[in-house]
Amino acid sequence: MKYLLSAALGALLFTLAGCQTVPRDQVYSDDFRATYLTDVCKTEDVICDWDQISQVVSLRTDTKEATTLIDSNLVLIGEEQIQLDEPLRLKRGRIITTDEFRRKVIGELKKDAPTLVEKVQTVLIPKPKPAEPVITGNFRVRKLREVILDAGHGGKDPGAIGYAKSQEKDIVLDITNRLARILEDSGIKVHMTRKDDTFISLQERSAIASKTKADAFVSIHANASKQRGVSGVEVFSLRNLTPTEMNDIKRTKNRRIMMDHLVASRNDPNLDALVDEMMFAHKQGESFQLAQRIGEDMARSLKIRMRGTKTAGFYVLRNTLIPAVLVEVGFVTNPKEERLLQSSRYREKIARSIANSLIDYSKGK
Repeated sequence: MKYLLSAALGALLFTLAGCQTVPRDQVYSDDFRATYLTDVCKTEDVICDWDQISQVVSLRTDTKEATTLIDSNLVLIGEEQIQLDEPLRLKRGRIITTDEFRRKVIGELKKDAPTLVEKVQTVLIPKPKPAEPVITGNFRVRKLREVILDAGHGGKDPGAIGYAKSQEKDIVLDITNRLARILEDSGIKVHMTRKDDTFISLQERSAIASKTKADAFVSIHANASKQRGVSGVEVFSLRNLTPTEMNDIKRTKNRRIMMDHLVASRNDPNLDALVDEMMFAHKQGESFQLAQRIGEDMARSLKIRMRGTKTAGFYVLRNTLIPAVLVEVGFVTNPKEERLLQSSRYREKIARSIANSLIDYSKGK
């Protein structure tokens, strides 16, 4: 009885602190209590917008506005920056809030405004079972509705050339076309930077990514080495950028294209800077975990050496504004791997492995 009274009192106190999209799912927090942002916003009369492309959450009352990002510890209210110990989380397309967020952010938005006290939907749930698989880290790829596939090189640029004269551009185009078919059959919309033997500049590739509403960018390449014995799969995600790279003119241009799609954009330099920083951090985290999943799955399903999940500053990774990975499917300069990569059956296996990784990771498996 004492426990029940304490729980009831705790639920009432939550409403007094006082945002977007979320009914009931199996979610959990350290104290086993999950409170949905949409319910808090409804109770406190706070308007909440969530842009699924950028993951930007915008909250506002008649007098104030706050902006943050899923999985970001930074919140902007006017010119004030608030640091959170625990950011908003996303679980299957639904946003979970915290006591700290309600106190620091909702509380600030509601200052000098009348408070509506209504019952907030709070769900008591059990701890997750230890046997369930857990993907480490705070960043998760949201459900993939649209994906951009980028077949490396093309046209006048053959890419790497193998000992048997096979060309990277042909190998990766075939794999990418197969991958596109599999993803489309599973209900995912696919955009391709090239569908045939056409030269597309790096600038055009990243611009295509920024102009769509895609959730992820996957670039397919084949590797090369001066040593014939080098073999295996490598998957790259974005490393930390230098100040010069962060301010790269092409990246800035693509960022402006993306900002045109944002609900939260108000032509505010402070907001623009915040969104840019948060989008980069979120993109980098998602990209690394997606790269890790693809690499591990390819090594297992293809029974090929996994050379590691690595970070790099490749142009197509640096200048797209959505989670991006670059997959090196094997070495055309290794005679054995070149023969495999020339095989239609093996290319299909590669495409299916990458597709399964994208689909499973999108579902949180």
